[in-house]
Amino acid sequence: MFRQHRADCEHRRLTIGRLLPYGARHRWILNFPSKEHWRNPSRPNCIEAGLRKFRTSCATMGASSFAFPMLGCMTGTRFHGAVHAIDGTPSWQPVGLHADTFGPEPSALPFDEVWGDLAHPLERRRKFKTLKRWSEFTAGVGPNTSAIAITTSGRNSIRINEVELIEFWQQLRVHGYTHRGIAPSHRNLPYLMPIFDQLDYVRSVAVSDTASRLKTRPRAALQVVPPPIRSNRSKAGQAGCTAVAGQA
Repeated sequence: MFRQHRADCEHRRLTIGRLLPYGARHRWILNFPSKEHWRNPSRPNCIEAGLRKFRTSCATMGASSFAFPMLGCMTGTRFHGAVHAIDGTPSWQPVGLHADTFGPEPSALPFDEVWGDLAHPLERRRKFKTLKRWSEFTAGVGPNTSAIAITTSGRNSIRINEVELIEFWQQLRVHGYTHRGIAPSHRNLPYLMPIFDQLDYVRSVAVSDTASRLKTRPRAALQVVPPPIRSNRSKAGQAGCTAVAGQA
């Protein structure tokens, strides 16, 4: 982000009243200018201009919550009235401006939270396709259970229990990605991958040891990623991501 921020400053893209989002590893950061030059003190009108811009654009960012530091207060200055630039407007509803409760990165999520994100779309049995051979199968969960029931196109029944699901998420969470080459013990990997791909913080990617094989024989893989900032609803039907505001 520093390299991008430096380039934005050198090309004068980071100006008062303009917010530049940056996709960090697992959350988005808003670069929020509070001064025109780094040697200058922050001014309330600069912060208010940025907050007015935020008010008009936050609905399109797709984030469920926003966390702000004390804008412009790095050197001990206090601007108690600046927040009124976004508060007190009848047509605008607060979106949870807070400083200490934004959620963990996806790689730090415990299985219970991940299961909550998965179970919702699987309450009604859904059809999927494996990422490699595009074989169709159906997946669903029963009430009060942390297991997934799979029915293949050949009418074979497979039950993926909680222990296997936890092991799969732990491997994906620790390494940031997974595929058959690094997770050979997961016998149900072809079914787990398209299911976990429904999470807003996981996506399917193609990987290979060489550039030539990436074109001819790529491996299907999953990668943990930051949620998309412009998606108002996640793939799993849950709320969007957290955006964190930074200041210049």
